[in-house]
Amino acid sequence: MAAPIRCPDCRSVKRSQRNADLLSKRGSSAFGAHDQKGDDRRRASRSHQPTSKADRFPAICAACGQSTMVPFMPRGDRPVYCRACYNARRGR
Repeated sequence: MAAPIRCPDCRSVKRSQRNADLLSKRGSSAFGAHDQKGDDRRRASRSHQPTSKADRFPAICAACGQSTMVPFMPRGDRPVYCRACYNARRGR
């Protein structure tokens, strides 16, 4: 395992900047800004429930090139796999 590039304080600052960028993009959606406290409670209550189709984002599988929908916003710096390729990589 490689040694961390950033110290814990620098990682924390970088993480909060990245999260702020994601939250600002989400807050400017067609639905408008959300009440953060209420949104956190709703997210916590449904954390183990399947993601609805409305909470999915389009992506291209890094292995087979097939178009797919994923339950997270792809950042572009990591590969995204379709369900079949992901399961094959995980040995399922």
